Amino acid sequence: MTGDKRDCLFFVADQAMGDIVDGFISKGHLDRRLGCRDFRFQFEKDILEAPRLGMGADGGVFKYCHTLLQENGYMESHERLIVMLDKKFGGERPAEEVREEILDRLQVNGWGNDTADVVVIDPELEVWVWQDHPHVQSTLGYRGPGSLRDALREDGEWPDGHDKPLRPKDLFKAVCKRCRTAYNSSLYRDIVEEVSIRRCKDPAFHQLVGTLQRWFPIGGES
Repeated sequence: MTGDKRDCLFFVADQAMGDIVDGFISKGHLDRRLGCRDFRFQFEKDILEAPRLGMGADGGVFKYCHTLLQENGYMESHERLIVMLDKKFGGERPAEEVREEILDRLQVNGWGNDTADVVVIDPELEVWVWQDHPHVQSTLGYRGPGSLRDALREDGEWPDGHDKPLRPKDLFKAVCKRCRTAYNSSLYRDIVEEVSIRRCKDPAFHQLVGTLQRWFPIGGES
C-alpha cells in the first residue's frame, strides 16, 4: 500500500452487489475463503454503490464510471479498483467486450496497468447465490415439501443439466414472494457468508477471486 491509500475500492452497480462483496470479505480469513491474504476493508470506505453518485445501476456504471471515479477523487484514495456490474442491462454484447471497453476507459483516465479490473456478471448477480445448498433454501424461507431444488426442477425453472436457474434474478424474487420472505439485499450477504464459494462455477466470480489472489497473495506484503 502506498502512503495512506486504502487497498481496494469496489465500485458496484447496486446495493445487492455491495452486500455480496461485504459478505465475502468482511468476515476475514480470506486465505481459506478466497485463497488470498486479508486486506484492509470497511464497507463504508471501500464499497461504492453507483446510485450514491446519482448514477443508474449497470448501464450507468458502463457509461460513466471512468469519469465519476476520477472526478470524485477515488484514484487518490485507493490503490486498486474493481468495477462490478451485470451484463444484462440492455443489448446483447458479450460480457468480455463490455469488460474490455470499461477497462480501456479506466486506463485512459489514469488507472495504471493491473491496478483496476472489471467484473461483468453474465447475465446477472443472482447466478452467484443460486446453489443447491440447504442454507440457500432456509434463507429464502422454503419449507418443503422436498427440497427447493426439486421443486424448481419440477416447475421447469431450474432444469437438470443447468448449473443455475434460467432466470436467476426473477426467480430469486419470485421464490421470496412465494415463501413470504421480504426481499432485500441482505439476503445475498446472508447466503454468501455461509455457502462455500467452491460451489460457485460462474466465470466472472472466478475472475474476481483470481484478481484478489494476484493482488493480495498469501504471504505477500500486508
